[in-house]
Amino acid sequence: MADWLAPVVRFRKNEDGSSSVEFVILFPVFIVLVATSIEVGLVMTRQVMLERGTDLAVRAIRLGTTSPGPVGAAQITNMICSTASIIPDCVNQVKVEMRPIDPRSLTLIPTVADCRDRDDPAVPAREVTSGTQNQLMVLRVCALIDPFFPTVGLGKRFLVDENGKLVPRTNENGDIMRDANGVPLIKKSGIPLIAYSAFVMEP
Repeated sequence: MADWLAPVVRFRKNEDGSSSVEFVILFPVFIVLVATSIEVGLVMTRQVMLERGTDLAVRAIRLGTTSPGPVGAAQITNMICSTASIIPDCVNQVKVEMRPIDPRSLTLIPTVADCRDRDDPAVPAREVTSGTQNQLMVLRVCALIDPFFPTVGLGKRFLVDENGKLVPRTNENGDIMRDANGVPLIKKSGIPLIAYSAFVMEP
């Protein structure tokens, strides 16, 4: 064998570092899988606690065990967050809407939930109306949470649109808002958790 081929043959037979190649290929996949599993677990836990808090708040409203007078959005939010404290900054991330429903007509609540606008948190709740005796009511709660791993796996998908791009802020005309340098402003979005409950006010 020619001397100049000897280094090539040794290089082909050398197995040093072969395990490093497998590690480099599989480790990112494993990390994404673990991060996604943790993300799903946290989201599901917070969803369950939000629904539990909503059920307890509805029980108090339905039976009239709340403070005297009409029940407002702040009071409902506090009742929910006293149970769903696992949601970070719960009081400032939860938004409620409650309204009466006429079962004899087809008037339903809006399809899209009224979630808190992080870019303009002063926007009031869409509608919070206290019901009367024997009136059918619907309560819908929206809580925004931030992904635990916002740059990996499922957490990253929550913050982008269907094309994988960050969602820009828009004004009331639908135009993209920009800063002084013309750079689009990114919408401060989060993961929306929605809980529903329908009930009848006790006489």
